[in-house]
Amino acid sequence: MGPTPILKPTNLSIKTPTGEGSNQSTSTAVNSHDLDKSPPSPRMREVIDSHSHSSAHSSAHSSAISFVNEILDQHFQDDVKFSNIDSAMRHLSKNLGNEKERLRVHQEYALEEALAYYKSSEFDPSVKLAIQYKGQSAVDSGGVLRQFYHDVFQQMVTGCGDMQALFEGVSERRKGPVYNAGILMTGLMEIVGKVMTHSIVLVGVGMNYLSPAVYKFLVTGDVAKTLSVVTVEDVLSASVTYYLDKVMKAVDDEELKVIFMEDDFQGLMI
Repeated sequence: MGPTPILKPTNLSIKTPTGEGSNQSTSTAVNSHDLDKSPPSPRMREVIDSHSHSSAHSSAHSSAISFVNEILDQHFQDDVKFSNIDSAMRHLSKNLGNEKERLRVHQEYALEEALAYYKSSEFDPSVKLAIQYKGQSAVDSGGVLRQFYHDVFQQMVTGCGDMQALFEGVSERRKGPVYNAGILMTGLMEIVGKVMTHSIVLVGVGMNYLSPAVYKFLVTGDVAKTLSVVTVEDVLSASVTYYLDKVMKAVDDEELKVIFMEDDFQGLMI
């Protein structure tokens, strides 16, 4: 599997409405290192809660199919298209073998042990996994493996033991990669990419914490296309979000001048 692209800090121009019912918009410069410190939008909540709303579920399902087909268009030459998630998953898993590797892991250190497994030169993506948590008697018939990946992805955003979080952001479902030179130099994000893709192939579950902008960049590698889905909700910094909100609510130039003269605002511009 190839390296997973990483979003690096860059100046973004985010379009925001100037007022209710207005067709005009303003552009606000934001650093992508500062993506996401606001609650999900009503539309995002609809997608997150889609399992309990049939109409929203249908919309989310269509979006997922479009996402899968976009990946195929971008990375594969064969003309393959899917009409539903099940057919897509069958296609992804067709190269899995019958061999199964059994891993015994500590649940509270699931991320560390997962990274060690996927970092190994002996890792084979065609080999299935069976997980047993140490100190637990449950036999893995699929449920434990799904729980394992759930724990791994959760620990990617919360941290694990002495290991820092790999993704950050206030909104639960709009996380972005932590920009850290050590993480970049060690190739850790490539290993994270292996974990994510193997999870999708084995149990049909990916990491559902990431911002749509991150998914778009992973699929296309195109900054322009990524910027097309970036919103104010993707700002990671609470202070930047605060001032974006104040600027958007300003009613005239005088109010904007007052905001621009505040020490904290000036500090953000440095």
